Amino acid sequence: MIEQQVTVIEIVANKAMCRSISRQGCARCEAGEGCGGGVFNQLFGGKIFQLSVDNELNAQAGDQVILGLPESALTVGSLFLYLVPLLGLLFGAVISDSLLPTSNELWIIAFSVFGLGLGILFVQSQLRKKFFLQLFKPTMLRTLPTVEQFKPEN
Repeated sequence: MIEQQVTVIEIVANKAMCRSISRQGCARCEAGEGCGGGVFNQLFGGKIFQLSVDNELNAQAGDQVILGLPESALTVGSLFLYLVPLLGLLFGAVISDSLLPTSNELWIIAFSVFGLGLGILFVQSQLRKKFFLQLFKPTMLRTLPTVEQFKPEN
């Protein structure tokens, strides 16, 4: 399970609007002790992302929660995202080479780019379908304890 800590900023109709600041690299990279990923994070990181998720844990605004996404979603998504356009490119090259009487490289390139474009358009259309929307939907895994929960009772 791929996990990300987010802050709940608003609750609307059993949906939690969550905010996260992008990170690049591990905790050591962020501390400047790693391989240099912290430098990239300082240059390009710090973007704020917001998304709406089902409020399965009854979180309140201001709560820190952990969102999760199955690794299989990332695997299926990346295979689909890269493999389909690549197959379109190869299919375009094979079709142009077999249909045209002369093997003109310009036509092969043109058909390949056309096949790549069709593959990209197909991926875009499929990513809006319910199957992929459910596959890439993060879920609330747990809430993190607040400071008040650790205060000793008097």
